[in-house]
Amino acid sequence: MPAISLMRYGLALFTIVLLVSGFTSSEGNETNEKHLSSPKTITVTPSVRHQQFEGWGGSLCWWAHIMGSYSPEKVDSICNWITHPTEGLNMNLFRFNIGGGDAPGHNHMRTDGGDMPGYKASATSAYDWKSDAAQRKILQQLIASRIANTGKNDIQIVAFSNSPPWWMTVSGCVAGSVNGNTTNLKPEMFDDFADYLTEVTKYYHDSLGITFDHLEPFNEPYSTWWTANKVNGQEGCYFSQPDQERMIRELYRSLQQKNMLQYCKIAVMDANSIDEAYPGLLKYKAAGDILPLIDRIDIHSYFGNQRREVRNFAHENKIKLWQSESGPLNVGGSNEHQLMVVAQRIVTDIQEMGCTAWLDWQLANDHSPLWGMLVGKYNHPEKPVEKGPSFYLRAQFSRYLKQNYYIIATSSANALAAISPDEKEIVLIVVNSEIKKQNYSIDLSQIEYKNPVSHIVTSIQHNQQVFLKSNTLNASGHILSVSALPLSVNTIIFHK
Repeated sequence: MPAISLMRYGLALFTIVLLVSGFTSSEGNETNEKHLSSPKTITVTPSVRHQQFEGWGGSLCWWAHIMGSYSPEKVDSICNWITHPTEGLNMNLFRFNIGGGDAPGHNHMRTDGGDMPGYKASATSAYDWKSDAAQRKILQQLIASRIANTGKNDIQIVAFSNSPPWWMTVSGCVAGSVNGNTTNLKPEMFDDFADYLTEVTKYYHDSLGITFDHLEPFNEPYSTWWTANKVNGQEGCYFSQPDQERMIRELYRSLQQKNMLQYCKIAVMDANSIDEAYPGLLKYKAAGDILPLIDRIDIHSYFGNQRREVRNFAHENKIKLWQSESGPLNVGGSNEHQLMVVAQRIVTDIQEMGCTAWLDWQLANDHSPLWGMLVGKYNHPEKPVEKGPSFYLRAQFSRYLKQNYYIIATSSANALAAISPDEKEIVLIVVNSEIKKQNYSIDLSQIEYKNPVSHIVTSIQHNQQVFLKSNTLNASGHILSVSALPLSVNTIIFHK
């Protein structure tokens, strides 16, 4: 998760202008035709197939800890916006935070949902299964909404921990160790922590009918910013490389002893950076016994460039790979620029890393249109929630590059393509991060298609307005000409 406070991104919400049937006549004057660059050619090659995509999603903490207490009607609307396949974000992958819960008397944690409760108040306390009711409510409604909207339950859930409970930590604080660079889990508590995580997972499965497909024992474990008693802090825990490996062994042993491996596997390590993750994975392999215990690699793509190395590692060792968290952390620049950086990152991650899933950090947020697809005002008495600009940008990907589609080859670093399992539909998504229009010539010589071709575009324009347009195009022979608006994501759909 982002180490810096998301509150600094509490910018005014973008004005959303939706022109479904087309732009106003003034739009053509906004970007003078003389600024158009020469056409760029994009070739799509369906015969070159890569990974089969599992879906889209994000983390439930911390927004669900807040919004889960809203009225049933608002909770229902929020979850429909997230899960609906054509009117929402078509999301089916979620990270559920198993909170540790901070020590009594600690009042330094962030107030936008980051003060996550635990399930045991102390080492001698009984489990409190009423704890964390708001996040649980959102999770239950997401499942119900997805089933209602699609007629099936294709949701996958990974339960993850940011910190052990306070009484298991060395510092006595779930915000981290004293200096941030030492393991904050007590040496004698590794098996206790594994038992805690598996007990919560088992309860959700056995008593609530909610299956956590994967369990992740730590989050951003190499990061050294997790420090005790941090003002406006959040749960976090540094784990050294040997201690990560010890924790994986203990967690696997606990899952095995409780006969849970049939429905819950281990995912690791949710490193903050791709370039932190890769050397850590190499050390897991060198340990000899760790990789057989891991079912999936989860990586955050805020920073780093070793995507192809991670891809090759996962492929060679036959381990699944997700991009499990990302966003505009430390990107800087205008709001529009930051949103487009993340849009391009989606293309780069899926193309180069070969991940089978792409997840945002928080799906909703307090005030920030950069970090939340849905934007709320937590302190407002009426608890409003609106679709932010990133909702429309993300929908350009998640509504059309659907679950189980195969990623196929394209010739461009800013274009992502996929084909449906029945081979009757091809989706091409083109990101134009330039501040001017860009013409593209789509080479269709390897595609069977019929006119007209669907074209949906979301553009972040000046004055912080979002324009949404849906129209049809006609290819001429094996060439489709597409004019991409400035700062836009273009989705082009071909039918056989």
